[in-house]
Amino acid sequence: MALKKTKGSTKLKVPEKWIEFAPNSTIICNKFVAFKTPLDSKYKTPVRYRFNTGMLFSTMAKMKVNLGLWIDLTNSNRYYDQSEVTNNNCSYVKLPLMGHGIPPTYEEVDSFLDICSNFVDSNPNLHIGVHCTHGLNRTGFLIVACMVKVLHYDVKRALHEFATARPPGIYRQSYIDELYCRYPA
Repeated sequence: MALKKTKGSTKLKVPEKWIEFAPNSTIICNKFVAFKTPLDSKYKTPVRYRFNTGMLFSTMAKMKVNLGLWIDLTNSNRYYDQSEVTNNNCSYVKLPLMGHGIPPTYEEVDSFLDICSNFVDSNPNLHIGVHCTHGLNRTGFLIVACMVKVLHYDVKRALHEFATARPPGIYRQSYIDELYCRYPA
């Protein structure tokens, strides 16, 4: 965790490449919203790039999206306080994934699918928000896996739909290769 001294206060450094990506996706498969991790005020985020939990809920309200479940895939608890999620009448689930080029395991995919399935069964009109650090690779892998395993998309179409909703889509080739390996046409 990088610390940087600014005007007498200690601020955390924004995660690498975080600023490069838009905050959130459009709706994916009428159910999911993918987004990068929100950062609270502990981070030295340039004003024009700020993105926190309140901003996400505000954006969702403008999109007429009612988030009922928030799935945090980061392997850290430092980015924001989960009470900022639950105080917005949204359930919070932590499913920490390694990342850094290591695709989710079969068990992690199954856990994600179980969490989503149980939620949708009880809350068919609510949406599911999913994030990792950038909201692209781990997030995309799990949403694409859901599209393939549950909604019967082929991998190519699922990758395309995810990338259209959350540009540039999954950019780690190891994740893309693993999706094609696990879910052959």
